[in-house]
Amino acid sequence: MNLIKTTLALALASLGLNAQAAHFSLISGSVSGSTNTNINELAASWNFGGTLDDLSGSGYLLGVGGGESLAGSVSNVWSQSLLLDAASDPSNVLIQGSRSMSLDAIQPVMVNSGSDTMYSQMLAALRIESDGEADGSAVRVSFSGTFDNIFSSALTTISPPSFLSLIVRGDGNSTIAEYEVATFDSEVFSFSFDSTIGTELRLDIGFGSSTSIGMSMAPTGPGNLIESTALVSGALSVTPVPEPEQYALLLAGLGLIGAAARRRRG
Repeated sequence: MNLIKTTLALALASLGLNAQAAHFSLISGSVSGSTNTNINELAASWNFGGTLDDLSGSGYLLGVGGGESLAGSVSNVWSQSLLLDAASDPSNVLIQGSRSMSLDAIQPVMVNSGSDTMYSQMLAALRIESDGEADGSAVRVSFSGTFDNIFSSALTTISPPSFLSLIVRGDGNSTIAEYEVATFDSEVFSFSFDSTIGTELRLDIGFGSSTSIGMSMAPTGPGNLIESTALVSGALSVTPVPEPEQYALLLAGLGLIGAAARRRRG
């Protein structure tokens, strides 16, 4: 029985189930983004918005923006960010985007039309670094996380779901993988693609939402007109891809355990 256990342990170890094959290093990148909210009355128009500041540093990319302003009878508060952190844990790179916006009326307003649009983009170059495996060894890159979206409005609106998009490019700028997650409320996501140790991956990450505001038939307010919050958070990880002979070793170990169990029952 000890031999069987040893065989199974070796099989599991060969599959890399107990070891990290590689980690990521951030080579370069940039973050940009903007928000724009406008409300049109019959005789007035108010616009709010701003852009993200790129505050990236060693091992991380970070874009941040926010503000509070008052125009006419309407006030606006917003914040927005997009982060990639490859410094805290290079084997599980945090990717996180957030946005909140609140539009309030100081006194009743008769809205004719309007819109609220947010978009953040991150371009990042990540290299898959070895933790002992040779360059060229097969690995699987996974990205999994959660997406939460909350929206409420006292106005008539048309609001497509908030979205996260990810395009992964490799050597020669060829597209390796392309994914998109979109939700009105909450979503759990997970996707993966195969690569190799030593490869430089170029990520194009987009995070956004857009709302169209229609005409109100009666004055609205005072109070909140629109409130919107979106948060996406996930981890980019890398694990080894077992070779066919490693699967064969695992199956052999499982077969030995099954045979031993049958003999003991007999």
